[in-house]
Amino acid sequence: KRKPYLIEINHLPSFTCDSPLDEDIKRRLIDQTLELTCSTLSAKDRKAYEQLVRERRDAGTAGASVSAAPNVAASAASGG
Repeated sequence: KRKPYLIEINHLPSFTCDSPLDEDIKRRLIDQTLELTCSTLSAKDRKAYEQLVRERRDAGTAGASVSAAPNVAASAASGG
């Protein structure tokens, strides 16, 4: 059984990535958040999310590779 704990709330988080370390930390944070909040996310939705992240990262827009994830998480959490 999982016991998630809320550590910090940031109402205006930065999703831009200024360094490889910054990108790694933010990507892992979003992945873990999705796992905790969207455990019922379908394989199709998860694949679409991962494809979107890959495309944006490959396009060279480092900030955009992470910025789309909260919209996906919110949509999946609300059932949309």
